[in-house]
Amino acid sequence: MLLIAQAGSQPVGYAFVRMEPMSLVELRGAGAWLHDIYVDPQARSGGIGRRLLEAAKEVALALGSTSLMLSASTHNAAARQLFERSGLRPTMVEMRIELGA
Repeated sequence: MLLIAQAGSQPVGYAFVRMEPMSLVELRGAGAWLHDIYVDPQARSGGIGRRLLEAAKEVALALGSTSLMLSASTHNAAARQLFERSGLRPTMVEMRIELGA
């Protein structure tokens, strides 16, 4: 499901939610995944991200999911703060090392 946020007739953001099968790699059951959420930088801090996230939760429920998963960069503090204020909590820590050059 692709959700579009508009200000007047202009698109200012979107969210993409999809049901995903169980994953043994990610240690989770089947459920809805918020693959992407974006708000135009000029439209940020106006509640659009929060409304997109709430709409994504509604879509997850409508798709029959009992949860909504997403991943966020450790460098994106503003997004992580939005997610945490909206009730999401960390469940996994992904780690990486660059090898060779």
